[in-house]
Amino acid sequence: MFFFLSLTTDVCLLSSLRQLLLSQLDYDPLNPFSVSGDELKPVYKGTPSARCSFCNAIYLPAMKGTKCVVCEMAEVGKDVVGLTIKK
Repeated sequence: MFFFLSLTTDVCLLSSLRQLLLSQLDYDPLNPFSVSGDELKPVYKGTPSARCSFCNAIYLPAMKGTKCVVCEMAEVGKDVVGLTIKK
C-alpha cells in the first residue's frame, strides 16, 4: 500500500512539474522553427536571423558580430567564402 501511495505522489509531482515546464515554453508547435544556439529560444521560419559561418548554428539578430557559442570558432553573421578548390 505504501509503495502505491508513493508512486501516486510521484506521478502527481511529475505531472505538476511537466505542466510548469510547458507553461514557460515560448513556441508555437504548428509553426516550423529552429532553436537559437545561445538562448535555446525558437527562431521561426521567415523571421530575421543570423547564422554562424562555420557550424551554421542559427541565432537571433541581436547576436550578430559575437562569437558562436556552439563551435566557439567563428563570428555570427559573418559572410565568408568558405572552402574553395582551385585547379
